[in-house]
Amino acid sequence: MANSKLINKDIDYIVPDYIIKEISNKLKKYSDIPSTIRDKAENIIKNKKLSYENLKRIKNFFDNNEDIDIDLKGIEKERQIQQNKNDFIIIGGQKMKNWVNSQLDSLRNPIHRSKKAKSNFAGFNNEFRKEHTKSFVKAPELPKIKTMISDLKPKPLMESEEQSIDVPIQLNFACVCLIFNEYNKLLLVRRSQNDDWMANKFALVGGRCEPNEIPEETIIREAKEETNLTLKKPKLVYSTIEGKTFVYVFISKITNSDKIKLNEEHSGYMWVDSGQINEYDTVPGLMDMVLKAHQILIHNNQQ
Repeated sequence: MANSKLINKDIDYIVPDYIIKEISNKLKKYSDIPSTIRDKAENIIKNKKLSYENLKRIKNFFDNNEDIDIDLKGIEKERQIQQNKNDFIIIGGQKMKNWVNSQLDSLRNPIHRSKKAKSNFAGFNNEFRKEHTKSFVKAPELPKIKTMISDLKPKPLMESEEQSIDVPIQLNFACVCLIFNEYNKLLLVRRSQNDDWMANKFALVGGRCEPNEIPEETIIREAKEETNLTLKKPKLVYSTIEGKTFVYVFISKITNSDKIKLNEEHSGYMWVDSGQINEYDTVPGLMDMVLKAHQILIHNNQQ
């Protein structure tokens, strides 16, 4: 079977907010933009998602963006070079290019791994191999969190969302947790007004990993320190790279929501419906993180 037949092409891929903002800012900054490029950029902002075919088209655009007509010389050649650079920036620049490549790579790599696993395990029904052949699917409306947690099969600790980053680079390691109460509400904590980063904004419980500390230990410790809640066997949903930080995303269900006692890092908290996060003043990317976790949980429960 050809690789293309193994890929679910009916999935829509949500464009991260930071790329939407980047494109929007460039459209406002540059006035002399070819109509075709402007239409592409405006469609991305309007839809905020891309199909598999659109991902490939944008990749092709980036791959051929530096092509120059060999017949052009002098000023005309310089103009085309500059126009190519402007087009690259308007469509999202290096941020969009990295994201598109990471999405396409995440589709191809499970196919490569599944073939390799099949040869390594001689066709035996191996659960580790099954885990690595999964790809994301479009999620339906949010189900109850109890259903999502019950049969969760977490991704391996070091399998992250692939992104293009410059190396060598010193990565930090951190954990966050989607904590749901007995009423299936998600816990958001408000960062202190004295915090150096995103003061007064709502975020998930979490923090950096200490030396020689495994991720599960980190999120249990952080939850206890920040909220006084004791997490029992938090489940790893996925891991990703945010800037220079490798982030493990966990999920947990508690039944003692009345036991919360915040430390000095936070000034308040609330329990919210996960589908209404955008109605609150949160740290960047929080809704994207919840949606990503939701997609993986739904897909795991469908296997």
